[in-house]
Order: sequence, then structure tokens, then C-alpha cells
Amino acid sequence: MNTNSNDVEEIRALVEATSAAIREKDVERALEPYTPDTLFYDLAPPLRTEGPDPEATKAWFDTWNGPIEHEVTELDIAVEGNLALAHSINRIGGTKTTGEKVSTWVRMTLGLRKEKGTWRVMHEHVSVPFHMDGSYRAAVDLEP
Repeated sequence: MNTNSNDVEEIRALVEATSAAIREKDVERALEPYTPDTLFYDLAPPLRTEGPDPEATKAWFDTWNGPIEHEVTELDIAVEGNLALAHSINRIGGTKTTGEKVSTWVRMTLGLRKEKGTWRVMHEHVSVPFHMDGSYRAAVDLEP
């Protein structure tokens, strides 16, 4: 794969800026890099959604007391022409409005395309593994 270092750094900056916006609960900045038709395979139901949803994002942000802990690790980016894939292991944590303290590791994959010189997210997949022992419990206790 022919990976252009400028493109890789632009995508890395996009991912980090989005992570910062999540930490700060800034809906507009968190959703800015997504195309209007982004396909989301997210943690919360339904199985898929299309397009950023500012109301749903704000509602999720509102379930946290104070800032959200959002940490991107193991970010790997591959670029070919105007398409790119990025994947990482991310931690989401903090204190919920119920007082519960949360820290969960998730897997994230982004599909991006360069439009008019700017990288935009056209696909996002965030998931946690589940136990294959018949319980089907989400494995939210895993750590890298």
C-alpha cells in the first residue's frame, strides 16, 4: 500500500481532534469530520445508522457527569489514493450521571475518503467483543 505521510498525519489529527471534542462534549466538533451519509455500526442499537445524529450524540454526552474520558491507542492508518482505513483500540470512561464510574475498551475502524482536499469519515464501526460461551455477554472488562 502506498501510504502518504502527509495524509496519515492529517487523518491522525482528525482522529485526535474528534477524540478531544468527545472529551469536551462538543457535539458540533465531534461530528464535523463525518459525511452526511456516513454509515455507522455503533455500540448502541440499532444495528446501523446513516448520517451523523446531533440529537443522539448530545443525549449520550448528557449521560456523563463532567468530561468524558476518551483515549485513542494503537492507531494505525493506511492510505491508498483518496481512500483510507484507520483502526484503533479506544478507552471510554468517566462518571455517569447515575454516579457509576465506567472504563471500557472498544475497537474502532474508520473508512475515510478525501473530498476536495479534506479527509472525511464515511464509515465508522465501534464494537466490543462478546463471550462465545453461550451467555452472549459483552466483554466490557477486557483491556489491551
